[in-house]
Amino acid sequence: MGIDTGSTDTGVALSTCDDCGVSPEYTPGAGSCTGNPSTCGNSCTGNSPAGCTCSEYGSGSWNAEVCSASLSVGPEMPSVTIDFAGITDQQQFFIPTDCAGNTVTTSLSEGILGLGPLDLDTIGTGNSDAYFSQLVQQGITDTLAVLLCSANGELWFGGYDAQYASGSPQYTPMNQGSGYWAVGLSSVGLGTTNLGGADSNSVVDTGTWGFYMPTAAFNALTNALSTDTGATSVFGAGAMSSTFFSEGSCVEPTGGQTQSEVDAALQPLTLTFPSTSGGSFTLSLPATESYLIPITSGGVTAYCAGVGDNAQLGGQTIIGDAALRANITVFDEGNGQIGFVPQSYCQ
Repeated sequence: MGIDTGSTDTGVALSTCDDCGVSPEYTPGAGSCTGNPSTCGNSCTGNSPAGCTCSEYGSGSWNAEVCSASLSVGPEMPSVTIDFAGITDQQQFFIPTDCAGNTVTTSLSEGILGLGPLDLDTIGTGNSDAYFSQLVQQGITDTLAVLLCSANGELWFGGYDAQYASGSPQYTPMNQGSGYWAVGLSSVGLGTTNLGGADSNSVVDTGTWGFYMPTAAFNALTNALSTDTGATSVFGAGAMSSTFFSEGSCVEPTGGQTQSEVDAALQPLTLTFPSTSGGSFTLSLPATESYLIPITSGGVTAYCAGVGDNAQLGGQTIIGDAALRANITVFDEGNGQIGFVPQSYCQ
């Protein structure tokens, strides 16, 4: 299941889905799904028929029946009954590629676990549609935390495990009434250079691959990196051009430098937020845990663009996966704050 803090709906491929192409698919019990597959296939073309739902993402969409079942995530959490989407057909949602972009026999994800605010619920009108909300109703502390790694990351409910941290948490106020887990971003920087990029409603979203920043900051970042001596020494003259980032390209180090050597040569990305304790704090994110994404295939590591221009999203700033990997991200809804904790687990 893909972990998505930018949506609330949970969806899995039904055994009746002819084009999902994943294994295993979910076979519902008699009467547990209320829609008609033949009509749910049109649920995104207008008002969803009774018992149907649909959802559209940046990378694809699906139509689904509304189903109900008991769900548990991990042995420590209680089982809860939720309404979820039983996907009957999809368009580019289940993509059969691995993290390196290589074609595989089946999608690595068999569905999506929505962990966003209840405001994002599109299946129904109550907290029975949201897994995280249902956990809170069962007495779990109203906090979830995510550690994103290339492999073997961690997901916690009720807090986070300090043994995975290498420092103390820093919290910024969570925007109330935004509809998303969102915060105020004071500025974006490269090394000691302030690039601007303030946005009072920046969404923190594990379901988005990269960091979509305001246009002015994106242009300033790509212009700076196109002539940066560190970038040139690792990747060659002009490799980190605006075209590299706008086209989502990938490039290999010219001298076979390791990831740590790449980070030593390139300037970090900095993100500054208002602090819940007053003043502000700044996260310093290594290049390969912010604006570059390391992708290893066949024993060779290439670095792909990890940032984008938020003009592609109608001006919505999204702090996505690429900029979240250096820290444990804590969604503390109970105290109205989002925290960032330096992590020492991912290698």
